[in-house]
Amino acid sequence: MPTAGRTVVRLTFFYHGPFERIAKRQTEEFYKRGVEIFKRDLESSPKLTYGTGGSQQRRSDSDLLEMKTLLAKKVDKSELDDVLEEAMIWSVNSPVKVILTDGVNKVELILRDGDLEESKGEISSLGEKLTVLVKGKVMES
Repeated sequence: MPTAGRTVVRLTFFYHGPFERIAKRQTEEFYKRGVEIFKRDLESSPKLTYGTGGSQQRRSDSDLLEMKTLLAKKVDKSELDDVLEEAMIWSVNSPVKVILTDGVNKVELILRDGDLEESKGEISSLGEKLTVLVKGKVMES
């Protein structure tokens, strides 16, 4: 659940039956193990790295929540070139993340200085009707 500058995950277990005491104990053990695994995964997860004139800037995953939504709409796949062109223009001032989905498959693109810097997924795997979300930081002029 997105909140101000952090993400909260709530796990709820339900069980009603003759083994309730055993299920409760196993749930508590699972929760303890899950907290350790989740914490370790967060600490070791790769961060997006962008180069700026020879220096490196590190970005955390929470930066996506701080980004402003620049575009959110449904398009046909034939309109995708226009959307990506606009996103490339926005990426000249600051990194832009483009998220594309057809409801089944998802593609994520990171653009910087008008170039594709990173991609996850294949655009060719997407259907004809797409939902597009473009996120970026607003630069002060």
